[in-house]
Amino acid sequence: MDNRHDHRNTDSYGAAVIEDGDVLLIDGGLFWSFPKGHLEDGETPGQAAVREVYEETGIKIAIIPGFSSTVPSALKKEKRSVTFFLGQCLGEKKEPTAAEVKNAAWVPVNQALNRINFEPDREVLKKALTFIEEKPTVSDPI
Repeated sequence: MDNRHDHRNTDSYGAAVIEDGDVLLIDGGLFWSFPKGHLEDGETPGQAAVREVYEETGIKIAIIPGFSSTVPSALKKEKRSVTFFLGQCLGEKKEPTAAEVKNAAWVPVNQALNRINFEPDREVLKKALTFIEEKPTVSDPI
């Protein structure tokens, strides 16, 4: 007997990773979206997001503090939410490998907005882009 959680009712965590004008997306078979998955024992939501991005794409990331956005599951039969953080690549941006998903790719931002076919996930990308534009950097005057 499978003693794992019933994932249709267990919240998920993932990351919108945006590097050099491209967004890291996965094709899980039904929808293009951001890498995401469920908590494993002892993990924080941020740790789960980092692990899931790596497991699904082979890309190592860090979470950028200050951003998260929670949306319902894209599958209507599921009673869970998905929280996305904002991630950035550790080291150089490399080509993703689709390990646990049908496909993974870096997609230019303007194409990503069209490729993501679940409206709440598109809104996550829009919010993440606004956050990046408005986030002060070290060189910004106080």
